[in-house]
Amino acid sequence: MKKIHFILLIIFSTSLNAQTIDTNNGDIRGFNRIQTNSGDWMDIQLFGSGSSFRIKDMSGTPHTSFVEFNSGSKRSDFYSDIFLLPAGNTRGNKSINLYRGSEGKDLATIGFGELGSQLNWHIGHLYYGGSPNKSFYISRSSSIINPDGTANHTPEFTILGNGQVGIGITTPSATLHVNNGDNSYGTILANADESNFSLYAKTITTQPINTESFRLGLKYASDEKNGFISFYRGSGTYGGFLGLSTNGIERVSIDSKGYVGIGRKSPSANLHVQHNGADRASVRVEGKGENNSGARDDISIHGDFVSGTADAASFDRYNVGISSWYGIGFHSSFNNRAGIVFDTRTANAYFDGKVGIGTDAPDSKLTVKGKIHAQEVKVTVSAGETPDYVFKEDYNMMSLEEVERYIKKHSHLPEVKSASQIEEEGLHLAEMNLLLLKKVEELTLYTIEQQKLIEEQNKKIDKFEALQREIEAIKELINNK
Repeated sequence: MKKIHFILLIIFSTSLNAQTIDTNNGDIRGFNRIQTNSGDWMDIQLFGSGSSFRIKDMSGTPHTSFVEFNSGSKRSDFYSDIFLLPAGNTRGNKSINLYRGSEGKDLATIGFGELGSQLNWHIGHLYYGGSPNKSFYISRSSSIINPDGTANHTPEFTILGNGQVGIGITTPSATLHVNNGDNSYGTILANADESNFSLYAKTITTQPINTESFRLGLKYASDEKNGFISFYRGSGTYGGFLGLSTNGIERVSIDSKGYVGIGRKSPSANLHVQHNGADRASVRVEGKGENNSGARDDISIHGDFVSGTADAASFDRYNVGISSWYGIGFHSSFNNRAGIVFDTRTANAYFDGKVGIGTDAPDSKLTVKGKIHAQEVKVTVSAGETPDYVFKEDYNMMSLEEVERYIKKHSHLPEVKSASQIEEEGLHLAEMNLLLLKKVEELTLYTIEQQKLIEEQNKKIDKFEALQREIEAIKELINNK
């Protein structure tokens, strides 16, 4: 700056038209006037102790500087080092100023103004007393400082020396710190287009706990119900939860344990689905898979036991036949087979294991603890199990005398379990029916043998009766003589 002033002093000293000495303040004023074709004058002045260089328009009153370089002595107020403004305007209106401050109050700014004699916008570095905060800021204000030296600017944009950026705040505490102030539309508002759709972020509240603290969403005009994400504060460093809302209603929540609730604000499992409506399902999964028997496709719900010692289980779609009988399969990682398949085409169910009804310890393919009501029960047996062998000639059947002796000794038929055995072991329906069939067949053979004896006895009786009649006839003849 001193070099510029020195050069300008040499230039203007060669063409001085006049020189003025002010004994009151010790200033030495030199000026050079340049007259334009229109008769207007331009005054170029160099001041002594003020160290100012001005280019002024002399045609009007008052004479207005529109280019000024100022590096004078210390003042009690902030003032321009350099300012530019259109001719005919008073200082500060529609001007650009480069400011510096007084001792202890560093102010290095660029000002843009159209507000009286002050500037409306400031860009630069600012601090009041002590060490400078080494910040770059943009602010708007009717004046730079108050008479007492306190700041009177409204911060809009600040960059600290450590790289932290503040929007709406002069002391940012993060890489990007945004303060919405009294902006009811949110901290961040991004208009999508002229249709009034906006992406917004806003602070709601910080008290009490488990209340919505921050929101990020999409709104139309002033309506915030299009959709938003809510952040709820917890009781301390950890905690809190997230909420996803549509149409002003929270649809999904994620709590501090990672539990996800769909239709429920306080989930009690990793995935907790709740829906109170009667017109739609709570969960629906769709997908496509391969068209071959036993194929498992891409719809799957899978889980492992925490201990890792038990088999995992999964639930997915399953093709139960080559003709694509779509079903729902429940799998085990032990053999990678579908233990249960529900055929959605025929409504049939297939179980690759034991089924218990009323019991969790089935000992057969179907174990029912309770009564069974059926119109018909069909039992199939293997070849050779039906006791038709009873009617073969080589079958050795006990005599009735032997049967009688067995009954007297054991109190039940041969080959039939006792009452105590049946109560303890149960009654096997197929086995008992086959055994009863065998006993009926044996009883039939006993009956046939008895019938033969009866017929032989009847023949003998007939003979005895014939002889009796003959004897009676002979007796009658003898008596008549």
